[in-house]
Amino acid sequence: MEYRTALEEATDEIVEKKSRFIGRLVPVKSWEEAEAVLDDTRSKYKGARHYAYACILRGNNIKRFSDDGEPQGTAGAPMLELLERENLSDVIAVVTRYFGGTLLGVGGLIRAYSGSTKAAIEAARIVTMEPCAEILMQMDYNMYGRAAYALPKYETKILEESFESEVRVRALIREKDFDTLKNELTDVSSGTIKTEIIEKRFDFIKKLEK
Repeated sequence: MEYRTALEEATDEIVEKKSRFIGRLVPVKSWEEAEAVLDDTRSKYKGARHYAYACILRGNNIKRFSDDGEPQGTAGAPMLELLERENLSDVIAVVTRYFGGTLLGVGGLIRAYSGSTKAAIEAARIVTMEPCAEILMQMDYNMYGRAAYALPKYETKILEESFESEVRVRALIREKDFDTLKNELTDVSSGTIKTEIIEKRFDFIKKLEK
Protein backbone atom coordinates (compact mmCIF):
# COMPACT_ATOMS: atom_id res chain seq x y z
CA MET A 1 0.00 0.00 0.00
CA GLU A 2 1.50 3.32 -1.04
CA TYR A 3 1.59 6.32 1.27
CA ARG A 4 2.74 9.94 1.24
CA THR A 5 5.44 11.38 3.45
CA ALA A 6 7.83 14.31 3.72
CA LEU A 7 11.22 13.93 2.11
CA GLU A 8 12.87 16.10 4.73
CA GLU A 9 11.99 18.55 7.50
CA ALA A 10 9.96 21.64 6.63
CA THR A 11 9.12 24.65 8.80
CA ASP A 12 6.78 27.60 8.43
CA GLU A 13 4.85 29.88 10.74
CA ILE A 14 1.76 32.04 11.00
CA VAL A 15 0.74 34.84 13.38
CA GLU A 16 -2.71 35.10 14.94
CA LYS A 17 -3.45 38.11 17.17
CA LYS A 18 0.24 38.47 18.00
CA SER A 19 0.66 34.79 18.90
CA ARG A 20 3.33 33.04 16.82
CA PHE A 21 2.57 29.50 15.68
CA ILE A 22 5.65 27.76 14.29
CA GLY A 23 4.88 24.52 12.45
CA ARG A 24 7.41 21.77 11.84
CA LEU A 25 6.84 18.68 9.71
CA VAL A 26 9.55 16.05 10.15
CA PRO A 27 9.85 12.55 8.66
CA VAL A 28 10.31 9.88 11.35
CA LYS A 29 10.37 6.08 11.36
CA SER A 30 9.77 5.36 15.05
CA TRP A 31 8.26 6.88 18.17
CA GLU A 32 11.79 7.26 19.55
CA GLU A 33 12.66 9.48 16.58
CA ALA A 34 9.43 11.43 17.12
CA GLU A 35 10.29 12.01 20.77
CA ALA A 36 13.72 13.27 19.71
CA VAL A 37 11.99 15.80 17.43
CA LEU A 38 9.85 16.96 20.35
CA ASP A 39 12.91 17.37 22.57
CA ASP A 40 14.71 19.25 19.81
CA THR A 41 11.71 21.56 19.30
CA ARG A 42 11.55 22.43 22.99
CA SER A 43 15.28 23.12 22.97
CA LYS A 44 15.19 25.18 19.76
CA TYR A 45 12.16 27.26 20.72
CA LYS A 46 12.74 27.89 24.40
CA GLY A 47 10.25 29.97 26.32
CA ALA A 48 7.22 29.03 24.21
CA ARG A 49 3.86 28.47 25.91
CA HIS A 50 2.82 25.28 24.09
CA TYR A 51 4.34 22.49 21.95
CA ALA A 52 1.39 20.63 20.47
CA TYR A 53 1.99 17.69 18.17
CA ALA A 54 0.44 14.97 16.01
CA CYS A 55 2.26 11.88 14.78
CA ILE A 56 1.38 9.03 12.43
CA LEU A 57 3.65 5.99 12.09
CA ARG A 58 3.01 3.05 9.80
CA GLY A 59 4.81 0.66 12.13
CA ASN A 60 2.30 -0.72 14.65
CA ASN A 61 -0.26 1.74 13.23
CA ILE A 62 0.66 4.44 15.76
CA LYS A 63 -1.34 7.68 15.91
CA ARG A 64 -0.60 10.05 18.77
CA PHE A 65 -1.29 13.69 19.53
CA SER A 66 -1.13 16.20 22.36
CA ASP A 67 -2.70 19.61 23.02
CA ASP A 68 0.14 20.36 25.47
CA GLY A 69 -1.99 22.49 27.76
CA GLU A 70 -4.29 24.06 25.19
CA PRO A 71 -8.05 23.41 25.65
CA GLN A 72 -8.88 19.81 24.79
CA GLY A 73 -9.42 19.20 21.10
CA THR A 74 -8.09 22.56 19.89
CA ALA A 75 -4.52 21.66 18.90
CA GLY A 76 -3.29 18.07 18.58
CA ALA A 77 -6.57 16.55 17.37
CA PRO A 78 -7.10 18.95 14.43
CA MET A 79 -3.43 18.58 13.55
CA LEU A 80 -3.81 14.78 13.43
CA GLU A 81 -6.99 15.12 11.38
CA LEU A 82 -5.10 17.21 8.84
CA LEU A 83 -2.27 14.65 8.55
CA GLU A 84 -4.86 11.94 7.97
CA ARG A 85 -6.70 14.03 5.38
CA GLU A 86 -3.41 14.60 3.53
CA ASN A 87 -2.68 10.83 3.71
CA LEU A 88 0.67 11.47 5.37
CA SER A 89 2.49 8.77 7.35
CA ASP A 90 5.85 8.39 9.09
CA VAL A 91 5.80 12.05 10.07
CA ILE A 92 5.42 14.18 13.15
CA ALA A 93 3.94 17.68 13.05
CA VAL A 94 4.85 19.96 15.94
CA VAL A 95 3.38 23.43 16.42
CA THR A 96 5.12 25.76 18.86
CA ARG A 97 3.07 28.67 20.22
CA TYR A 98 4.50 31.87 21.60
CA PHE A 99 1.55 33.51 23.36
CA GLY A 100 0.82 37.04 22.18
CA GLY A 101 -1.41 38.10 25.06
CA THR A 102 -4.81 37.65 23.38
CA LEU A 103 -7.03 34.61 23.83
CA LEU A 104 -8.14 33.10 20.54
CA GLY A 105 -11.08 30.99 21.65
CA VAL A 106 -11.76 27.41 20.62
CA GLY A 107 -12.40 28.15 16.96
CA GLY A 108 -9.41 30.47 16.70
CA LEU A 109 -7.08 27.90 18.22
CA ILE A 110 -8.27 25.16 15.89
CA ARG A 111 -7.74 27.42 12.89
CA ALA A 112 -4.31 28.51 14.11
CA TYR A 113 -2.96 25.03 14.84
CA SER A 114 -4.44 23.60 11.65
CA GLY A 115 -3.18 26.57 9.65
CA SER A 116 0.34 26.30 11.00
CA THR A 117 0.42 22.57 10.27
CA LYS A 118 -0.93 23.20 6.77
CA ALA A 119 1.77 25.83 6.17
CA ALA A 120 4.48 23.33 7.15
CA ILE A 121 2.98 20.69 4.83
CA GLU A 122 2.87 23.17 1.96
CA ALA A 123 6.52 24.06 2.61
CA ALA A 124 7.54 20.39 2.56
CA ARG A 125 8.64 18.27 -0.37
CA ILE A 126 6.05 15.49 -0.40
CA VAL A 127 6.68 12.14 -2.07
CA THR A 128 4.57 9.04 -2.66
CA MET A 129 6.25 5.94 -1.28
CA GLU A 130 5.54 2.62 -3.01
CA PRO A 131 6.75 -0.99 -2.69
CA CYS A 132 9.91 -0.92 -4.81
CA ALA A 133 12.75 -3.22 -5.78
CA GLU A 134 16.36 -2.18 -6.16
CA ILE A 135 17.64 -4.26 -9.04
CA LEU A 136 20.97 -5.07 -10.66
CA MET A 137 21.26 -5.65 -14.42
CA GLN A 138 24.45 -7.09 -15.93
CA MET A 139 25.01 -7.24 -19.68
CA ASP A 140 27.46 -7.05 -22.55
CA TYR A 141 28.04 -3.64 -24.11
CA ASN A 142 26.05 -4.54 -27.22
CA MET A 143 22.95 -5.14 -25.06
CA TYR A 144 23.06 -1.81 -23.22
CA GLY A 145 21.01 0.01 -25.87
CA ARG A 146 18.20 -2.52 -25.61
CA ALA A 147 18.08 -2.22 -21.84
CA ALA A 148 18.19 1.58 -22.03
CA TYR A 149 15.22 1.49 -24.41
CA ALA A 150 13.14 -0.74 -22.13
CA LEU A 151 13.72 0.93 -18.76
CA PRO A 152 11.84 4.24 -19.29
CA LYS A 153 8.61 2.35 -19.98
CA TYR A 154 8.58 1.37 -16.30
CA GLU A 155 9.53 4.83 -14.92
CA THR A 156 12.70 3.19 -13.65
CA LYS A 157 15.00 5.37 -11.55
CA ILE A 158 18.67 4.78 -12.44
CA LEU A 159 20.83 4.72 -9.31
CA GLU A 160 24.24 3.83 -10.72
CA GLU A 161 25.88 2.68 -13.96
CA SER A 162 29.35 1.21 -14.41
CA PHE A 163 31.12 0.36 -17.66
CA GLU A 164 34.02 -2.02 -17.12
CA SER A 165 34.41 -5.56 -18.48
CA GLU A 166 30.61 -5.54 -18.70
CA VAL A 167 27.84 -3.01 -18.12
CA ARG A 168 26.24 -3.01 -14.68
CA VAL A 169 23.13 -0.94 -14.01
CA ARG A 170 21.62 -0.50 -10.57
CA ALA A 171 18.08 0.86 -10.65
CA LEU A 172 14.86 1.27 -8.70
CA ILE A 173 11.56 -0.06 -10.05
CA ARG A 174 8.10 -0.67 -8.68
CA GLU A 175 8.05 -4.18 -7.26
CA LYS A 176 4.92 -5.04 -9.26
CA ASP A 177 6.74 -4.27 -12.54
CA PHE A 178 9.87 -6.34 -11.90
CA ASP A 179 8.78 -9.63 -13.47
CA THR A 180 7.50 -7.90 -16.61
CA LEU A 181 10.74 -5.97 -17.03
CA LYS A 182 12.88 -9.03 -16.38
CA ASN A 183 10.94 -11.06 -18.95
CA GLU A 184 11.25 -8.28 -21.52
CA LEU A 185 15.00 -7.95 -21.00
CA THR A 186 15.40 -11.72 -21.21
CA ASP A 187 13.47 -11.82 -24.48
CA VAL A 188 15.30 -8.96 -26.23
CA SER A 189 18.71 -10.29 -25.18
CA SER A 190 18.10 -14.03 -25.61
CA GLY A 191 18.78 -14.38 -21.89
CA THR A 192 22.13 -12.59 -21.84
CA ILE A 193 20.93 -9.66 -19.70
CA LYS A 194 20.97 -10.89 -16.11
CA THR A 195 18.50 -9.14 -13.81
CA GLU A 196 18.15 -9.70 -10.08
CA ILE A 197 16.61 -8.02 -7.05
CA ILE A 198 19.11 -6.67 -4.54
CA GLU A 199 16.64 -5.27 -2.01
CA LYS A 200 12.93 -4.63 -1.56
CA ARG A 201 11.85 -1.46 0.23
CA PHE A 202 9.41 1.44 0.20
CA ASP A 203 10.79 4.27 -1.91
CA PHE A 204 9.54 6.88 -4.35
CA ILE A 205 9.49 6.55 -8.11
CA LYS A 206 7.14 9.40 -8.96
CA LYS A 207 8.52 12.90 -9.24
CA LEU A 208 8.23 15.17 -6.22
CA GLU A 209 4.73 16.55 -5.91
CA LYS A 210 6.19 20.02 -5.56
